[in-house]
Amino acid sequence: MSAIGIRWLGCMCALALSSLLFSGAVIWPGVLLGSFMLTILYILLRPILLIPALPFNLLLAGLVTPFIDALLIRWTAAWVGGLTLNYWQCVATALLISAAYLPYSQMKQRQLRDI
Repeated sequence: MSAIGIRWLGCMCALALSSLLFSGAVIWPGVLLGSFMLTILYILLRPILLIPALPFNLLLAGLVTPFIDALLIRWTAAWVGGLTLNYWQCVATALLISAAYLPYSQMKQRQLRDI
């Protein structure tokens, strides 16, 4: 499976888990459309938003990244019906997405070391 497919699956799993954690904030059609839109935003906008935040990210050991990811989730929630997350729920969902993507990134690092 490609990296985009893994990212989409991770976003979908994290949004589905958010629907269980925050009852009433996320409904299933919102999970499907939101995960697709969030994947697109992660691929296109996240690198652009992380570049100006790089000095703060270095200074704070990466603690700025979940807040930028939460901003992308908040934008997705504003555009997609079925996602009514407040900002702190978006931060928690961003952490869930990072946790869902962690096994894939560790596998890729192992593959690069084996080369």
